[in-house]
Amino acid sequence: MAGVIDSDGCISVRTSSKKGRQYQNTDIEILLSPDRKCNERFILALRRFDVFSRLRDAKGVHRIQVTSRPDVDRLVESIRPYSVKCKELPRPKHTVHGRHLRAPAEPVARLLGSLFVRPTHLLPRGLWSTFYEIRQGSRVPFKGPLARIAERLAPAVDAETSARLTALAGSDYALDRIAEVRMEEFDGYVFDLRVPDGANFLANGSVVHNCIDELEKMNPQDRSAIHEAMEQQRISVAKAGITAVLQARCAVLAAANPKFGRFDETKFVSEQLDLAPTLLSRFDAIFSLIDHPESERDRNMAEHILRGHLVGEWRRRRSEGKEVADENVEYTEAYSPH
Repeated sequence: MAGVIDSDGCISVRTSSKKGRQYQNTDIEILLSPDRKCNERFILALRRFDVFSRLRDAKGVHRIQVTSRPDVDRLVESIRPYSVKCKELPRPKHTVHGRHLRAPAEPVARLLGSLFVRPTHLLPRGLWSTFYEIRQGSRVPFKGPLARIAERLAPAVDAETSARLTALAGSDYALDRIAEVRMEEFDGYVFDLRVPDGANFLANGSVVHNCIDELEKMNPQDRSAIHEAMEQQRISVAKAGITAVLQARCAVLAAANPKFGRFDETKFVSEQLDLAPTLLSRFDAIFSLIDHPESERDRNMAEHILRGHLVGEWRRRRSEGKEVADENVEYTEAYSPH
């Protein structure tokens, strides 16, 4: 990281004036690669240092910019021991909050509105007006002031409220604008979660409707990776000399096939699944779906499925204007798949 910034980066301190008042801007700009995906992966690497950056497109080049002063300070402090370009930066007189440091306005206002707070708790720190205006919705909440409010109110509120305020003021998330809202005609609701290359889902208190199918066929290394998440509700990451523990309060829904294709009711389920006991013990509930052979029912089910395929075929022929034989007219009539 330090080598990239020393060779392809620039740390600049610029002074500007507006309405007779001087401002000092400090930012970092990196010209890494013409490949957009390479730049996006570098932005993800910066997040490991708790640094937010953005990608700006220019003619034939992509620029990675770190413009928020707290992010610049965190990055400079992290790479200073290994960099020849990073030096002491002048202390800012006034801090301007970056757009990514915004907190969600509605949840913050709702949480602050539910609190009964005396002005004396916040007046000594000059936070009462900020607290009041955020609660009324007349000021955009930023994480910095919200963190100071959470710290000041910690002794006066219960532990759960204090934890919620601290989480909303945390730096482990950022708000971004929705690029596109598109409606698709469908009889029901479908939520499609997608991430770009190099990114992963972090399920923390959420449910992702993509279960693990055929768990027994997973790579053993991949199966062992979910042990910690299922038992301790967290994930430990150790890459590129960086060690971090990420919260992963999630539930795992998985399906697996028995060793011999059918469950034997006279044996334990653990004996019939090709899974390690250490992994099975982490599931709170295990259900076995048993198919009891029954010739009459199985025959009716097979005929029903075949008839469904035939109905679809004959309807397709009729829509294409092809003739349908009289002996198969029954297959073109109304048909219920249930």
